[in-house]
Amino acid sequence: MVLNGKQYKPDSLQPLLEDVVENHSELEIQKVNADGIFNSQACRETVGSRLGKEVELFASVNPRRKKEIEQPRRGIAQITQHGSVKCIAGHDLVFLSKDQNLEAYIFGCPVYNEEAGGKLEHIRLEVPDKCAGEKKPECCPNAAMGRTDRLARDMLSQIEWDNPQFNYHFKLVSALRTKIERLFGRMKGGFKMKHLYKRGVDNLRGHILKFMNLRHLLASVSGTDGV
Repeated sequence: MVLNGKQYKPDSLQPLLEDVVENHSELEIQKVNADGIFNSQACRETVGSRLGKEVELFASVNPRRKKEIEQPRRGIAQITQHGSVKCIAGHDLVFLSKDQNLEAYIFGCPVYNEEAGGKLEHIRLEVPDKCAGEKKPECCPNAAMGRTDRLARDMLSQIEWDNPQFNYHFKLVSALRTKIERLFGRMKGGFKMKHLYKRGVDNLRGHILKFMNLRHLLASVSGTDGV
């Protein structure tokens, strides 16, 4: 299977899914965890057509051509191209829920809002100290829980509305992918493949065979057992 980095993304996803269907039919697949380049409606439809409509595609934020939005309203310093909402004190506001009627995301202050702080603790992130909220008089002097803000869905169009990348469920699934990547990293290091940029099964097999033959030759020269 040869995948070209310049391919239209659903076209490069299709052979991977077909390989799973043909060679691993015993698997009960519920989620597909993918890189941000696959974060598109076309790729979601490709996953649904090959694996079933109930299978979800979990893909990290792809900012595409989104630009940072500076000071969209009082108390908010910036909305980054990846959809993070930063307050004027330098903290990322915490995603709390969605307002289905207004089609907006609801964010809370990580310093004063207990629900927001609890969500950070739940995913093992540091909760800022209250002394770090020195901008509160300038931001929201009369709000005991700090700023709670609704941001329109259209303002954060790089975020997947049905499965927001900043909610806990998504982060939990996404973390599995980093574990797999670390495992692949150790395997690539062991087979001296960290700097291998060739694509395709035949090229990879050829590289591994050359490496294994070299290990046997070195073992033979040194008078030890091969691998």
